[in-house]
Amino acid sequence: MYQPNLQIIIKKLLKPTNNKTSGQYVSKLTIPIKLISKSTHRLIKHFSIAACAAFMIIAIGCEEPGNLGGNFLDEDANLETRTIDPGSFEGYSTDVFTGKLRYMAIGHYDDPLFGEFQSIGIIKPGIDTTAIGSSISDDDTFKLRMVFSETVYGDTQSTANFEIYRAVNNWRGNELRFGQSISYDDAQLVGEFSVDDTETVEVELDRSWIEEYNFFLSSEDDDRTSQYRDNFPGLVIVPADENTKVLFAKVRPASAEEDSDLEYVRFVRENGDENGDNNDENGNEENDNEDNDNGDNDNDNDNDAEEDLRQFQRVFDWGALKNRSNPAENSEGTAIHNTLDRMAVMKPELDADRIGSKNLANVQLILYKDRAQLEATLPDGHHRPAVTRARIHLIESGSVSDHIFGQPPELISELNTSDDTFRFNLTDYTNTVLFSTPRAGDFYLSVETINGLTFSTLLFNEDAPEDVKPKILITSVKSGSE
Repeated sequence: MYQPNLQIIIKKLLKPTNNKTSGQYVSKLTIPIKLISKSTHRLIKHFSIAACAAFMIIAIGCEEPGNLGGNFLDEDANLETRTIDPGSFEGYSTDVFTGKLRYMAIGHYDDPLFGEFQSIGIIKPGIDTTAIGSSISDDDTFKLRMVFSETVYGDTQSTANFEIYRAVNNWRGNELRFGQSISYDDAQLVGEFSVDDTETVEVELDRSWIEEYNFFLSSEDDDRTSQYRDNFPGLVIVPADENTKVLFAKVRPASAEEDSDLEYVRFVRENGDENGDNNDENGNEENDNEDNDNGDNDNDNDNDAEEDLRQFQRVFDWGALKNRSNPAENSEGTAIHNTLDRMAVMKPELDADRIGSKNLANVQLILYKDRAQLEATLPDGHHRPAVTRARIHLIESGSVSDHIFGQPPELISELNTSDDTFRFNLTDYTNTVLFSTPRAGDFYLSVETINGLTFSTLLFNEDAPEDVKPKILITSVKSGSE
């Protein structure tokens, strides 16, 4: 808070005593005031003011976000609240990065509220020869191992079917954006698979595609990595048209997580059995005698031998080709997606006249979630990933999507589940309007983070009923007490 705020609040908290120093604010310290030097007296006085200020700040800060400016106020506090509209609240669209994120979305879901959403995966294996060698032989198999998050968007009880094809266009994951498309050769099926729930699946890949991969894997050129990146288009994972859910493959761990071969998407080489069926010349199986020199067969040895036949190759590049179409019309609500193809922009028209007081205790921007509409449009057994956090970036110029993707937000709000609101603390910003010059730019509202998962919610807009419209709640010291 600013000094004008504290002075007035403290004056109301400190009461005059009934002794001979009536009209003065006396410290409750036991040392007689007359024996204290003037400088020490001033120090104690300032300490008392600071202590009271700290108490007020703590009292306000400890309230739940949903109660700020509400239940904690009473008549004795000499505070008042007023509500103003936040200025314009409009839908906004941009295209965000969709490649090299933690999750790769694959699937199709026709959302009754937010429209038809489709995501095609695109991926290529690394060419590190340390584990898998410099060639996948004819006796070997090469598989794509898909490991999924438990998060599902759509019909959780359905089976999702996918086909894998050879990509035609070259691409780079860190350049892919929402709405982008890449051609693929649907005449060359490289693999196919189904997922009932979110279980891990392994897909054997077509031999002709493996030979194309072998060309770069076995290359000894100094520029093999750049040649591979620029000339090998990789694979696309296409959901069937009848799919009714979107899955999220785990490709990259968070910074604090271990990059385990079994926990994330990998390509897997399985060595062919070069010794045939391990039979002797008479057709009998070797080592079949339980009394051989080595004793009984050891299961641990069998497991080690099985693992020796499998080597993992990490992913070189990946992304998702996402698009959305035909959302439902809703005049009272604004859809907000973390894919940024739909979000909101606000231009808070705050000035001294609209704020109404220079002695602010708290200022909040309040946005309401349309829970009824969200639940009514979701059939039984269908699921949308829950939105629990909203973010505001203050942006003046440049690419909005790049700023949101690469910069931390200025404001964050957790969903208040008691009244389905997001409440942003604008106190500091409003004080800069009154006493300084605020940063230029508009407020861009998005939800969650951009990590490959798909999050969507619906917020009431300025055409909604009065009690759920976006609003700014201003709490200040009553003007008659100043």
